[in-house]
Formats: sequence, structure tokens, C-alpha cells
Amino acid sequence: MISDGQSKHWGTGDQNNHCPGYVKYVADAVDIIINSTNGENKRVWIGPPAIPGYDKANEMGYDAFYKTYTNLYKNFFDDAKISIGAEKWNKYVVGIYMGSEAVIGTMDDTSPETVKKNRHVQMFMEIAKKAHEPFTYNGKTWNAVKYLWSPYYHGTYSEAVKQTGLVINWTDIFDEVIIQPAYYFHTDNVTAYIPNLDALKETLWKQAMTWKKDAQGEFKIIGGTKKSKTRIGIQMEIDANYFDSSKPKMTAAYDAYVSYFSNKSHVIQGYDQDNYKFSYYFGGNSYKYKELQQKIREFHKVEPF
Repeated sequence: MISDGQSKHWGTGDQNNHCPGYVKYVADAVDIIINSTNGENKRVWIGPPAIPGYDKANEMGYDAFYKTYTNLYKNFFDDAKISIGAEKWNKYVVGIYMGSEAVIGTMDDTSPETVKKNRHVQMFMEIAKKAHEPFTYNGKTWNAVKYLWSPYYHGTYSEAVKQTGLVINWTDIFDEVIIQPAYYFHTDNVTAYIPNLDALKETLWKQAMTWKKDAQGEFKIIGGTKKSKTRIGIQMEIDANYFDSSKPKMTAAYDAYVSYFSNKSHVIQGYDQDNYKFSYYFGGNSYKYKELQQKIREFHKVEPF
């Protein structure tokens, strides 16, 4: 997936809510992927920079905040399509990514329709049109693609997780979600975050977002039932610190991901990792790039390089 993930890059936008510098970065990255890999099985997800969080929304006011960033997103995806070109888009681009890791603002959790009244969720819905509707320009057509979200799992008792879960379980806004477990980068407090892995393995198995346990000790489906068709996967988090012998907790944290999601520990009968989607977050340390790739191949039981 091509995405910088930092909201500072919206700073290159102009007064008309366009972001030409970042559009060029994305289009160039697509060309690099196409030209530097072999075979036809090349698939690209296009992602914008992240939107800022609560502080910026409070500073601007929620209505102005969402109007501004909804327009930036919509213009970005249209401009990216034109810059990439219809032929390459239709051949290589699988989908677009929503650059936001949680739902901002309060939510009425009475029903799917009240969930959709949240301003941030309405933004998700507006951007969905840029994925799910074909785009036509100068006589050419860019195909509809999938819509992906990768929210952050704040904790099994987190209100933010509840809101995320309601969007996933109750709406069909997103075709795919890849959940960030928030465990690998919290090795300072593994006891507090290990329940995330338990809940997310249940989430994969049930294909429904889960959180706090019920009286029987089972993780509960957020919202009671899964009403959507959204497919749920997991983001495996790892970086070069995994290979640093002075940081054994980092090594153990990623190994825990592998143990859980390959079903070697906390076994669920009938669970098969090949039935689910996994992505990888490498962190910022790319000097161990080949070694990190090898860890991916190991998890998916692919032959070494």
C-alpha cells in the first residue's frame, strides 16, 4: 500500500484543496512498483496522508474540519487517478485506503443509521464513493475499486474500539479492514495489551469486531451481531528492533503475533490462517528490509529467498 501516513503532508495542499506534491509522490511510487517487480501479480492500494486528530478538529470546529478534509481527500483521489492514468489504474490498483485510525467525536450507538450520523463516519461514506463509483475524465474511465480501513485497537475496554467496531460490524462502508493490534509497540506494558491479541484472534475467527468479555468469559461482538459484509484482517507489526539482541521484548512481541495468528497458541478448532488477510507494518527502520521480508515469508510458509 502506498501511503505516507503523516498528516503534515496536507501542508502541500493549495488554496483549492488540492495536494499536487503528494499526488506526484503516489504516482511515482506506482511506477516504481510496476517497473521494479516481475510478473503480472502486482497489486497496489492508494492511500492519502492521515487526517489530524482531535486537537485540529477542536481548533477548526468539527464542521469546518470535516468539510476541509473531505474535500482534500476527494480531490486527492481524483487527482491521483488522473496522474496514475486509467490504464495503469485499471490494471494494478486494487483499492483506496482511508487514512484515519479511529472515529473522532461521539456516536449514538442505537442503530446503524444513528452510527452514520457521526460526522467522521459521514466523511468515510463520502470517500467511499471515490472507491465504489467509476471515474470518468476526458473520455476515459477509471474502474471502481475496494475501500480499506486500518483502525487501531486501543484496548478491549476502549470506547474508541467500540465506535470502530460499530462501523465495522454494522455498516458496509468498508470492503476490507485490517486491524492494528497495538501490541508490538507497547512492550513497556505487555500485560495490559496482551488481551488485544486474544480479542483480535476471536475477531478474525468470528469475522466480527469483539471487545470486553461477557459473564462466561467470552469476548463480546460489538453491537451484539455482525450486520455487515466487511472482511476483517490483521496487521502484523514488526520493525528492525526485532533483530536487536538488546531488545528481547520486541522479538517476543512479534513472535507472539505469529504464535496467535498461526494458531500455535490459544488454539481455536477449525481456525486456519489461510482464510484471513494479513498486512505488515515495517516501522521506519528499513535497513533490515530483506530480513523483514523473510519473516513475512516464514509466516505465510513461503520458501526463503
